[in-house]
Amino acid sequence: RAADNAWFGLGSPSTSDPYAVVTVTLKSGEVQKHKTQVVTKKLNPVWEKRLEFHFDEKELPLLEVEVLDHDTVSADDSLGAASFPFPHHPGDHPWQLFLRGPQAQGFLRLTASFAPRDPGAMQWPPEPSPPARPLYLGELTVVAVSARGVRA
Repeated sequence: RAADNAWFGLGSPSTSDPYAVVTVTLKSGEVQKHKTQVVTKKLNPVWEKRLEFHFDEKELPLLEVEVLDHDTVSADDSLGAASFPFPHHPGDHPWQLFLRGPQAQGFLRLTASFAPRDPGAMQWPPEPSPPARPLYLGELTVVAVSARGVRA
């Protein structure tokens, strides 16, 4: 029966246990990654999770989001991925992204905002001189809001 096959991972389950992983890849090759919590047995998860990334604005990162299905017995399954451009202007930028991938379906809603940091406000070590590169010059906030129709 189909229901029995789904139990053993052989068919299409009627629900997923989705979570999102947001990755920022900087020009320098540095990768920053954050994830939301798992929402159990949902095809339309709501996370409302605030994720913060710190980097120099000149790094112009690539922003990627992958939605995965949490599995307790085997590796987590990808439900799809999407990427979106770096928000150059201050303020909230809403995005609705269709998930892509071999068996992807559904879409993701999120907002992203970048707040440049005032370089004059940075705390430099008093000796011997300021570092060649500051720790960060801005903060990117991504709020993974929700997804609809995600399933493995």
